[in-house]
Amino acid sequence: MTRSREIGRAGWGWTAFAGIIALIYFFPVMWIIMTAFKTRPDALAVPPKFFFTPTLDNFVGVFFRAVISGGGAAQATEFPLYFFNSIFIAGVSCLLALIIGTIAAYGFSRYPLKGNETYMFIILTTRMMPAIVVVIPIFLMFRE
Repeated sequence: MTRSREIGRAGWGWTAFAGIIALIYFFPVMWIIMTAFKTRPDALAVPPKFFFTPTLDNFVGVFFRAVISGGGAAQATEFPLYFFNSIFIAGVSCLLALIIGTIAAYGFSRYPLKGNETYMFIILTTRMMPAIVVVIPIFLMFRE
């Protein structure tokens, strides 16, 4: 007879194992966050520096510093405007997709039509494909 394990009784071994796996998967994100707080020499150091003095100069430079490009005159970064544009476009596109998806889901669930199963299968299979699988053929088609 097999013994069933309760959800909350994984034990210290499984918890430690899951914690180590989570740290391995989270390490690249942690490295990116740490690099944002490093100076340029610390970020480009070989071997990499794990212990450093954190600084906020990179963030101040993005928002308030003028950038000198190509040895010409200094230009304002205008990062807050670009950041707002990105957030606005992402928010509007998510809201639009949510509204259209809700209307389509309501139609599929309430009105039985011939071919609903086929349409649902097509929608689900396109959601399973990575976006790059669709983008490359479209790019090749427009290139020709």
